Amino acid sequence: MPANPVPLVVLGGGDRRPARLPAEGRGKHPLTGHKGLDLRIGGRRLIELVLERMRASGAFDPIFVAGPAEAYRAAGIGVDLIDTNSSFGVNIGAAVEAASAARPGSAIAFTTCDILPVFEELDAAMREFRRGEPYDLWFPLVRVPADPSLLGASAWKPRYRFRAAAGEDRVEILPSHLIVVDPEALRLDFVFRLMDAGYRCRNRSVLYRLALLFGTFLATIVAHDLGRIVRGRRPTRVRDILLSGSAGAMRLGRGNAPVAEIEDAVRGIFVRREHRDRHPERRARMPFVDGLSLALDIDTEEEAREAESGIAARTRG
Repeated sequence: MPANPVPLVVLGGGDRRPARLPAEGRGKHPLTGHKGLDLRIGGRRLIELVLERMRASGAFDPIFVAGPAEAYRAAGIGVDLIDTNSSFGVNIGAAVEAASAARPGSAIAFTTCDILPVFEELDAAMREFRRGEPYDLWFPLVRVPADPSLLGASAWKPRYRFRAAAGEDRVEILPSHLIVVDPEALRLDFVFRLMDAGYRCRNRSVLYRLALLFGTFLATIVAHDLGRIVRGRRPTRVRDILLSGSAGAMRLGRGNAPVAEIEDAVRGIFVRREHRDRHPERRARMPFVDGLSLALDIDTEEEAREAESGIAARTRG
């Protein structure tokens, strides 16, 4: 185990309604309910497999599951539980509070209960994290393989395009389902609101997501600064965040942004100004990694059947 394993929160909430999929997902059947508890892969609950693989990596300690504690206890899931069953942003807030109390001052990792990380891919990603920590935010971007058949039943998922550096070819990526953050660095109220909006449109087209998130982003910072003005205080967010957010959103929408520019925009949006001034050497890091298992979450019945087939094939092998 690394000298300083990172606390990990596995988000184990549920979907009350089927997610709306993009046109590429037409004909797929979105899952609902608590996937970690309801889905069985190879005869075992999905959450058990996720926890087993995260523990085996040795990179995380302690490990929590954030979700309805009563349901997880009834299922006999042996793990530290953060009892929350609300909106995505509220669940994240409860998770940050509990993990920070368990390991004050530590970064916190988050993942979801519906991925099946391959040990080698998870290990390689966390070794990349260790090489440059501490970060304000670390969020790996998974390269889409040249052979599209490797995406299998997940080929419909929205993809993004970045450049490793200005002038280089664009790289097609999928966002991973692993992120490490320093909660003391972030504008947490702002993060929670954007996460709520992002989760509601998580599988929609890239342009739809950008439009919705930018609208939420703008409304949130304007409301914050109006509140400060009413209280006779100086507005702090419109100018500070808006420049970073609008430029980053436009470059991301066009698919021609060097990843370093997006990293700078993310830090400008999500990290408190006081923290940036105090720690100019820190950064938001979004490395390119090879690790499809970190990106291909199980959103549909078709993906669940494919995961079941993969487990069965490895068992027979």
